[in-house]
Amino acid sequence: MSAHDLRCIKAVARAAITQGLFDLTGTDDPYMLADFDLMSWMITSMRSSGSRKWLGEYHTPPEICELMARKIVGDCSEVKPGHSFCDPAAGTGGMLRAVVQMLRERGIDPATCRWHLCDIDPIAAAGAAVNVLLWKLGPNSTVWCGDTLAQADTERLALEEKAQIYEYRQELRWKAATVAAVRQAEELLAGATRKAA
Repeated sequence: MSAHDLRCIKAVARAAITQGLFDLTGTDDPYMLADFDLMSWMITSMRSSGSRKWLGEYHTPPEICELMARKIVGDCSEVKPGHSFCDPAAGTGGMLRAVVQMLRERGIDPATCRWHLCDIDPIAAAGAAVNVLLWKLGPNSTVWCGDTLAQADTERLALEEKAQIYEYRQELRWKAATVAAVRQAEELLAGATRKAA
C-alpha cells in the first residue's frame, strides 16, 4: 500500500469520525440503521454535478421516497412473507429504504421479503449492496448492475448468477469439510501410531 493510499484512508477515517458517521452506523437497531441512506450521501458527495448529470444520477430526497412508498405500498396489508420488491433503477436503494422503514413500522420484518435492486452504475449498485447489508434486508436480496431498459431480463440473469455462486459456495464448503475430515483422520492415525510405538 502506498503512502498516498494510507493518507486517503486516514482522511476518510477522520472525516467519518469528525462528521459523526459512526453515530449513524454504530447501532444494532435495524430501524435506526435504515433511517439514513449513507451510501447515497457518500456517492453524491464524491461526484461532481457534471458526472452525476452525465450518468443520469439524481438523488431522490428521502421525503419524496417516503411519500411514494406510502402511495404504492399503502398500509402494507398485502405484504406477506416472500413478497417481492424491485427497483430497476435503484441507485443506492433510497426508494426501497422508505419501504423497509414502513414495513418495520408495521411490525413486518423486511428479511422475510425478497428485494431486487438494479442500477446501471456499478458504484451505485455497490452502494446498494452495502445498504442491503447495513439495513439488514436478509438473504433474499439481489443487487446487480445492468441496464433494465436495454435488456429486459437482467433480473433473471442476476438470479441465475446468484444461484451459480451459491452452488459454487456449497461445493467449496463440501470440499473444505472433506479436507478437514481427512486431516483429522490423519492426526488420529498419527496419534495412534505414536502410542503403539
